[in-house]
Amino acid sequence: MITDFIFSLYYGFVDDVYMMLNVQEKIEKKVLEIEVGHFLQNPFFISNLKEAIQRMMDTEEKKVLSDNEKNLLAGIHALVVDDNPVNRMVLVKLMTKMGVECDVTEDGQKAVEKFINAPFDTYDIILMDLQMPVMNGYEATRAIRASAHPFARTIPIIAVSANAFVSDVRNALDAGMNAHVAKPIIFEQFKKILLKVLEPK
Repeated sequence: MITDFIFSLYYGFVDDVYMMLNVQEKIEKKVLEIEVGHFLQNPFFISNLKEAIQRMMDTEEKKVLSDNEKNLLAGIHALVVDDNPVNRMVLVKLMTKMGVECDVTEDGQKAVEKFINAPFDTYDIILMDLQMPVMNGYEATRAIRASAHPFARTIPIIAVSANAFVSDVRNALDAGMNAHVAKPIIFEQFKKILLKVLEPK
């Protein structure tokens, strides 16, 4: 018997990825009729999920990025810090489409080491998850700010996290971050924050 359960996965973009159990052709047809953007059939591999997210993002970026926005931040070099590979992929994809060059790392300790050991003018901005193993985003930010790196106190650090209560935002700012962006990311808000923290002082 065909199950009626459909699980929807949403990550800040209007198209949904649907995973279905025992999908048959007539179910697939009905799904397309209600204009679902993408779907996955169980069982599936993580590579299939990544491909579906990639297709979803390729569709969405055409809606949110004008020709000018695609090079809006050309020349900017960002360090993206997140322990979740899908989150890193989403952030890098979005930043790259605005002309940003990205390096990635998966925890706060590695982010601190990467920043401190890089040539002084390597990075223009850091996008920092808050909850990560080894060293969280708060601790990593404090370590960066306290380091002897020439840009330690001036490099913009933006928290990018699903933890978006008032206390989370306040804690991020108290740790030395410049701004907080909630997941799922709303592109227009994200773009405004990037432009604000990157504008010449």
